[in-house]
Amino acid sequence: MSEPISSPPFDWRDFAFRVLRHWYWIALSVASFLVLAWLYLRYAVPLYQVSATILIQSEKNQRTVTEAYIAEKLGLETNFEIEDEIQLLKSRTLMRRVVDSLQLHVQYFSEGRVKISEIYATPEQPLAIQLRYILPEKQAYGMALRIEPIPGEPDYFACSLPSGDTLHARFGLPFTVGKMTCCIDRNDSLFHLSGLPHIIRLSAPDAIAQGYAAAVSVQQIGNSNVLAISLIGPVPEKATAILNTLMEMYAQSVIEDKNKVGLQTLRFIDERLRFVAEELYGVEKAVETFKRSRNLPVDLSVQAQSFLAEIAEQDRQLAELDLRERLLDSIALSFASDSALLTLLPVASEIISGELAVQVRQYNETVLRRRHLLESATAENPALRTSLRQLAQLRQSILVSVGNLKRETAHRRQQLLQRLQPLENQMALMPRNERELLQIMRQQQIKENLFLFLLQRREETALSVAAQVSNSRIIDRAANLGQIAPKRLQTLLFATLAGLLLPLLFLYARVLWRNTVDSEADLKQVSSLPFLGSVATERKSKKTPIVVRPNSRSAVAEMFRLLRTNLQFILADEPSPIVLITSGVSGEGKTFLSANLGVAMALSGKRTVVVGLDLRKPKLANYFGEKKDSKGLTQYLIGQASAAEIVHPTDIAENLAYIPSGPLPPNPAELILNGKLEGLFQYLRQYFDSILVDTAPLGLVTDALLLMPYVSATICVVRAGKTDKNLIYLIDQFYQEGKLKRPAFVLNGVKKGRGYGYGYGYGYGYGYYQE
Repeated sequence: MSEPISSPPFDWRDFAFRVLRHWYWIALSVASFLVLAWLYLRYAVPLYQVSATILIQSEKNQRTVTEAYIAEKLGLETNFEIEDEIQLLKSRTLMRRVVDSLQLHVQYFSEGRVKISEIYATPEQPLAIQLRYILPEKQAYGMALRIEPIPGEPDYFACSLPSGDTLHARFGLPFTVGKMTCCIDRNDSLFHLSGLPHIIRLSAPDAIAQGYAAAVSVQQIGNSNVLAISLIGPVPEKATAILNTLMEMYAQSVIEDKNKVGLQTLRFIDERLRFVAEELYGVEKAVETFKRSRNLPVDLSVQAQSFLAEIAEQDRQLAELDLRERLLDSIALSFASDSALLTLLPVASEIISGELAVQVRQYNETVLRRRHLLESATAENPALRTSLRQLAQLRQSILVSVGNLKRETAHRRQQLLQRLQPLENQMALMPRNERELLQIMRQQQIKENLFLFLLQRREETALSVAAQVSNSRIIDRAANLGQIAPKRLQTLLFATLAGLLLPLLFLYARVLWRNTVDSEADLKQVSSLPFLGSVATERKSKKTPIVVRPNSRSAVAEMFRLLRTNLQFILADEPSPIVLITSGVSGEGKTFLSANLGVAMALSGKRTVVVGLDLRKPKLANYFGEKKDSKGLTQYLIGQASAAEIVHPTDIAENLAYIPSGPLPPNPAELILNGKLEGLFQYLRQYFDSILVDTAPLGLVTDALLLMPYVSATICVVRAGKTDKNLIYLIDQFYQEGKLKRPAFVLNGVKKGRGYGYGYGYGYGYGYYQE
């Protein structure tokens, strides 16, 4: 005995035949998907990508060689400059300025038959209507007004309100919407020429700014300081205006940040100027009063003037040291509290220089970066934590430098006072009036020099503020790179592939998960038993289930003739063979096969009898026509009829007879085992050349197995598309166990024209013959 058949591999050839048979479903699927793709392309909102490039110049390039050297030695350089500028460009605060500049919180839409499209005003293509104002504006956030032209009245329009009401208003004149006053202008006759309703939608500027800030993409190009800025949106003109304005607002904000340090310095200088001016005014009044009270000449003596000129340089240096001390005190006072970490420090490079000037400048730059990060980043942002750590380090470094510079200033003051001591002694020898006047005029000179020094520094600082330029330079202004979605070619290609794959996957799943026998190939894959042939499905309009008749030229009749021939090869020259015809379950066509094969055998000249041994659900009499009061197999088995009495001739063929089942017995298996069948088969062998036995399905009951001692061969009927493969495994197992004698399969119910490799499905031509 051979080994059981294992699960067969997937039959790709059979799958290809199935695909070819269902080509029209595949074509319909592809056509349906292409129609859906066309509708999607027709009505989907297109998205365009707009891009621009900007160069960010590093602040390091704007430092002197000395400042750069000191910053490097102090470890004050930072690697976060480009990243910080990227965060600034994507910040909500900067985008809010763009929204306010372009009035992006007021959106305009054109309403079509199917979709609503956003529109944007450009110099080349102005809007048909425009909202002049709506007051108070904040109450209108989230509201939409539908504006529709009124036929025959070009100066009026119909406005649909959110409440569902509609009012008529005139262009250019205010009208009331709830508790708000609104005014809408139109651009000549463009609104009426379009003939389409328009929608004006107002949103909160912060929400719009947040949305655009999230949509803007900023990428560094390589390791350079060039940034690529892009924005994707449905209106390319609007996206272009947003990017161009964003770069302009960025440049303006950089200049404002730089001016903040200069303005802080100007405030310090202005405070000192006011104080020095008051002191200078007081000294001048004192000189005038002293001369008038003592009746002194207007001008000093030559000796006194020479002395005053000699002492002026030391007094000037002392005044500058005094100014430096006040600036150092101001810087130290700025760090009085922790909140001062976001306070800008005054910078006067002419007053302080060296390490402290570099530290203050670096401190101010870090404060500005931290302010921008706070506008767009969360508290957990690593850059924020890094900037806070840098500010704390710079604060300590600045305080140390302030202390050092104070000690240096005090030492320098002491040196100058020592140089002045001889001159002070000489002045003590002068006459009293001249000495006192000289002291007053000396203070006047000190205040004048300090005032002029501060005034000069103020002008220089003001010029520096006015001459500030941005550290950015626009390389390429915003330009539309084209539509990126939906992509027409890719969409159509995807639709075509989807239209092909969906039915293919359905067919594949259907084949993969099916567990029925559909073809000869399926049958041969799951069993090694012989295959006799196939029988096609006959039209149900036939009045009789007998399809094989004399002179019959139908395809189904030829199939039964082929089965007859193949069966003869199996039986060889065995005299009066008994062929058992069964199936796995009921309804697979075993009785149909028994009756028509019997007719085919009889038409070949063989005396043939068909025995109805299906005692549980007999149907053989329906094929040959059971006569009233005719006796059947049941009567013979219980001893109420002889063998000759139960054999009935038929009108279909001269050599054909049949034995009906008779009444349904309560115990079919016991009747088969009572021993009388052996005598019946001996009787039939005497008078017939072929004996066909139609019995019960072997997958349900044991009747067929009980008949094995009497039969010469077994035909197992399999119905295409219905018989489960597990039944084939069961039949094969019965054969392996020796319970079936010379079994062979017949495939019933095959549809005509199915491509399984044999003509009509059967491998022979159209030749017919007459019997």
